[in-house]
Amino acid sequence: MYDFGYVAATFFPEDIQELKELVEEACSSEDFYEQKGDVTHKSHLTFLYGICENELDRGELESYIKSIDLKELKIDGLILIPAHKDFQVLSLNVVDSNGRLKSIHEDLKQFPFEPTVQFETFVPHLAIAYVKPNFKLDQNKKLDIPTKLRIKEIKYFGIQG
Repeated sequence: MYDFGYVAATFFPEDIQELKELVEEACSSEDFYEQKGDVTHKSHLTFLYGICENELDRGELESYIKSIDLKELKIDGLILIPAHKDFQVLSLNVVDSNGRLKSIHEDLKQFPFEPTVQFETFVPHLAIAYVKPNFKLDQNKKLDIPTKLRIKEIKYFGIQG
């Protein structure tokens, strides 16, 4: 259960399977942070977290989401995001060359949201594994990283799921 709702893009099962295989290529289970490890089964791109559901006009939000015309994401390699002293987040770097993803993020701020749960900068990425803080990507290893991901849907995930 989340304290706030969020809007995110989800992906097709066959694409998620490719991400699972990528995690298996990029790291081993010994590299995983405790029980989290591989999180490809929950893969999504969050556009905005922190939506205040109790103040939300759900119909207006759903209408805005339906207006978003976005079919795929362009991927440019893997990145490690230092998220916590105990772990890093192995992620796909999502390209936002035309600013469309940032625009969606900003547009969603017209709906009631909690600014204190926002990161300073919107960095489009797709978390695929939680790894130990000392994990490093092997730059010499040839990984089969997808160059794009098809979007299955963009939807609102409320507090109750």
